[in-house]
Amino acid sequence: MLAQPPLSANPELHAGIAKRLDDIVELARAELGDKLKTVLLGGSLARGEALGVSEGLGLRLLSDLDMYFVADGEGANLRQAINRYFGEDEFLVAPPDVAVVPLSFFADSASAMPTHQLAHAHRVLWGEPVQIRGARAADGRPEVDSRDAGELLFNRFVESLDPRMEEDLPRLMHRTKEFIDAPMAWLGSIGEYTPDRVLQIQRMRELCSGWERAASERLEQALQHWAACLRARDEGVVDRARLEQLAGESGGYPAWQDWTGGLAMALLTGGGTAVLESSLRDGLDRPGLDEACRGWLRREPLVARLRRARRWSSIAPGEVTGWLSHGFGGSGPDRIFAAACLRYHGLDDWASPLAALTHEPLTDPADVHALWWRWIQGRDDDA
Repeated sequence: MLAQPPLSANPELHAGIAKRLDDIVELARAELGDKLKTVLLGGSLARGEALGVSEGLGLRLLSDLDMYFVADGEGANLRQAINRYFGEDEFLVAPPDVAVVPLSFFADSASAMPTHQLAHAHRVLWGEPVQIRGARAADGRPEVDSRDAGELLFNRFVESLDPRMEEDLPRLMHRTKEFIDAPMAWLGSIGEYTPDRVLQIQRMRELCSGWERAASERLEQALQHWAACLRARDEGVVDRARLEQLAGESGGYPAWQDWTGGLAMALLTGGGTAVLESSLRDGLDRPGLDEACRGWLRREPLVARLRRARRWSSIAPGEVTGWLSHGFGGSGPDRIFAAACLRYHGLDDWASPLAALTHEPLTDPADVHALWWRWIQGRDDDA
């Protein structure tokens, strides 16, 4: 790995990460050969904010290994090779997140939130530097595609249905990510995105000023909890008790779903901060969330839905019905996100958005995650 600032404030955690990054780079060079141009690291590791948990006599990495391989060609074999190599690695809580992309990917996705995050912080692990620029509005602020911002929030809901989340460490880490990413996604959807996490907290406080006391107190509690999650990354390593607190399962923020659900409703309905205020003041309105999801699926004209569904049809897994049916009540990805949102927030009728999407009714939440994962792996505009 190229000489760069530490990946974590904890030297032992940094060393463990650096070794695995070196191994991944060598795997990529062996698999892709001359097709490989550059290996990039993104996410919290690129910012030097890797977080680990002390388990017994050792450490485990909680943060994701977000890696981009700029190459001429496909990368399915590389993903399989990396998954095989790290299949039994106890150091990693989650497998590496690998994307093999052409150089044009970053220019073509300039409005995507991951591109803005990479532009803000990335590291070159091997190869030549890559120029990454996120799209900018006329006033110079980051310009984020509102649909892409919304996907970030709903992806978190789908990821929570992954069977691995039944294990303690993946679930606990995922909840801290949800807590941080949910408001960031909503800020992006309303044109207020900034890649700076501290400024995100400040902007949320500004947008929600003037609330009545009960909601303001809950908001401040949420923002303080958010800040605590960020401080933990600066420390590098936490113990299990501290992680449980950050995840809201042991003396942490007590209204987890009021926060994530309120932000989801604000995004689904376009209701702005008033929707979040009512959620933090009165608790999440679950019937209202159900209605918001169904309204969201009907938000586009039929022609626009069919056009998007046609794009989805060429990459849909075999158990998905023809593209025409996707147009009624939202395209395939919309339906997956709606079902995951309802399931995450405890509504019994969570599978109903998928009724016209699959040949057989889905009864296991893990099947929703599997359907989403096949779409993620197959769509050609986001490796």
